[in-house]
Formats: sequence, structure tokens, C-alpha cells
Amino acid sequence: MADQLRRIELRLGASSTVESEVKWLASIIGRADKKPVEILEIHGVGDGPNPETELFKLSEAYEQLSQRLGARLLLSSNRVLANQQEQAAQVAQYLQMNGNFRSVPQKRISELSIRNLNLGVRLKLINPRINFAPSGHIDHVSVVHVHERCAVNGFLSNERLEQGVTIKLEELNDKKCEMTKLRINLAGRDFDGVLPALRSMFVQQDPFSGHFRLLLELSEITYSAVRAFNYVGNAGVGRSYETLMKDSEGRDRLLSLSMLPMSSDGYLMLARRSSFMTTGANKFAPAVAGNLELRDRLGLKVDRDEFGFPDPLAALAREAKEEMDQIVSSDEIQVIGFSEFASQEEVNTWVLLTSVLTEDSAERFVSRSRHADQIEGAWETTGEFLAIPNPKDRRSALETIRWAINSPDVTPPVALSFLALSIPYLWLRGKTTILSLEEEISDLLTREPVSYPEGCRTDF
Repeated sequence: MADQLRRIELRLGASSTVESEVKWLASIIGRADKKPVEILEIHGVGDGPNPETELFKLSEAYEQLSQRLGARLLLSSNRVLANQQEQAAQVAQYLQMNGNFRSVPQKRISELSIRNLNLGVRLKLINPRINFAPSGHIDHVSVVHVHERCAVNGFLSNERLEQGVTIKLEELNDKKCEMTKLRINLAGRDFDGVLPALRSMFVQQDPFSGHFRLLLELSEITYSAVRAFNYVGNAGVGRSYETLMKDSEGRDRLLSLSMLPMSSDGYLMLARRSSFMTTGANKFAPAVAGNLELRDRLGLKVDRDEFGFPDPLAALAREAKEEMDQIVSSDEIQVIGFSEFASQEEVNTWVLLTSVLTEDSAERFVSRSRHADQIEGAWETTGEFLAIPNPKDRRSALETIRWAINSPDVTPPVALSFLALSIPYLWLRGKTTILSLEEEISDLLTREPVSYPEGCRTDF
């Protein structure tokens, strides 16, 4: 792991070092049925030069505990012992998996930046995929959940936070005027939803398999804080684009999720967002979009992986079912990029870009969308779809990018997704650099209207 991993924290909140954790484990071996084993949330280990060794050391200790408990189970059918043996084995596996990953040097992480002044959009693609090799892209996403929440001081339910969450209260500039606008925008809501915010991100690699992983350190941000600090003008509290960009430095910012499904007949599916949406209303967006649930709420549980930690891909699988009636496994979802954008509607929003190959043709995909969840998904779109042929060569890739970065009828995640999918066709080994790629793409910017790519479909 790396410097960003500082300590190990029990889910109950008590911090510990590897040494104290191993000592605690040694003290309970033999009487584990009297003291529960808690699954760990990994924030890191020590400040030493070999954190991977620390992780394996702790993994071996949990493995030993699991074996001891397993031996005791041979002579007992104690359900507590069985649960603890399973948890200990799970923790050992999780620690060992994390110990395999090494942080990629910062100098190897690149950023592709495109700015369209005509549309007032800034796009940034982090570590873009440049080839189709199995180890040429991100294979896994892991989350570190920091229980700290950004909220607007004095707004809605922020005074009644659940136990174990640290609150960071943000003040509004013009408190009376901005508070009034915020209350008007959220009229009728007597709750303040919790959304994920990005604190930091790291690209890591498993040297044994070559697989890349994106490690996201997430905190929490309330919906009212997003409206106040991310949304421009009347959608927020009246702040200008320039003011929000200036104030965004050092602040945790919204992380959203996007999935561009590909139909079985080779179309990438976009859906027009409804007029009820705060941003991107009446524009085409990737057919599936949403947020990672960090807190249980009525009708929805936290999106978790097999180890019990927040899982963005599981969240996208849930959103696919809610919004498009598509049954998708998180294992089938491919990460195609990680990005940041600013537009005339919202600033400095991070997006995890993904895609998935569905079993349905474009027509069948649209037909199934009519069975979307009426509460959680159907209201977000108009029922109008746009199917764009998946780029297959350099010519079609350039045509698709040209349309995506110049169209006022699409949201920034559309442009970012098509950039992410098209770049491998533009990358020539030994002849292309990030700078030359930025220049080639910038040359595609135009003030003239750009027609849909050849072969697109709207006849649904």
C-alpha cells in the first residue's frame, strides 16, 4: 500500500496498530466465544517502509485465529464460534488481498484534459486507458469509507447525526439570502440525503497478476451541501461558476456513478434525462447513473461488497435494475475511466465511468426500460433513447469524440465515457503522448453544429 494508508480502524471506531491488533488476537484465541471478532475497515497500517509486510503479518494472525476456531468447531456446534470463524477467515482474505497491491508511482498517473469554451465545460480523464490489453485498464475498485460528513450549518437534519459520524459544518457566504434560496430549492423535504464525497484516489497494481485497482477514499456530503457548493446559480444558492470554482479548493466533492450499457447488437445506450432533474435536465446521459448508498434508508440498504464494504459497482448494478430493468452482476461491469468535470450547471464533480455488455438488443433494451422502478428510477428519464454505434476503428472513434465533446445536448459524463472508450483507437505506440492526444482532440472542437455519428438510432 502507500503513505495514504495510515492506520487500521475497527468498525466500532477504536484505532490500533498492527502490533496491538495481533496482541489482542493472541489474547482471545482460546476464548473467542466470549469476545466478538469485528470485521476491519482498512484505513492503513503504520508509517513504516513496508506496509505490505504489515498487512500480511496481520492477515496471518487472523488466519491463525480462523484455524483455531475451526478446530474448536469440530468439538462444538456453537453458532457464535461458527460466525467468528467465518469473520476471521474473511478478514484474513481481505488483508491478504490488500497486501498484494502496490501503489503506482504518481509520475505514472496521467490526466487528459479537454476544455470546450463554447459549452463552458472542462473535462478531465484520470489515467486514461490507452490500449486493449487485459492489464491496460482498471479491473477493481475498492473503497475506504471515512465516517466524516460535510453539511451546511443549520440546515435540516444535520444536528441529528447517527453515532460515530464526525460532522464538518460549512458556512454559507451570504447566510440569510443563500439559506433562503436553499430552502426554496428543497421545499417539501424534511430530510437531508447522504451522498459520497471524494477525499482522495490512488491507482494501485498487483505485481503478481498485473491487475490495476482504483482505491477511493470517500467521506460523506449532504444533499443540501451539494446544492450549495456544487451547483451553479439558481440550482444552488445563486453562486456563480467562478465563485464555486474558487471555493472548491480543499473541499470534499461529490462522487457520482455512470454506466454506459452496450446492447447485444453493438449500440451504446443513452437516455434523455427528465425535466425533474436538477442538472442535465432534458439532455442525453449514459442510460444508467446514480450514487453509492452509504447509509441504510427505507427500501434501500448500503451497497456493499462481499467483505461488507461500500461497493460502487454493486450500486451501479442496483441502479441498472431500478432505472432500466436490467439485471446486471457487478462482476460484469467494466470500469472504463475515472474523471472530473465542471460545467455551467455544476462544478468539480467526480465520476466513476463504467460500461457493461447486456444480453438485449437496442430495441429490447428500450422496451425493458418501461418496467423501471416507478419510485427509484422511472421518473429520471423521459423514455427517449439515443443509440450510438460502438467505435470500431480510428475513423469512427474520431467521429464519435467530435460529436460528444461538441454537442450541447449531452451531459459531461457522455463526453467523458466516449473519450474513455475511443482513446485506445487513437493511441499509436511510440508516437502518441498525452499532450499530442490532447492536441488532436482539441482540434475537433468547433462552433458549428455537429451531427450524430453515422449509424446512430433514435427510432424507438
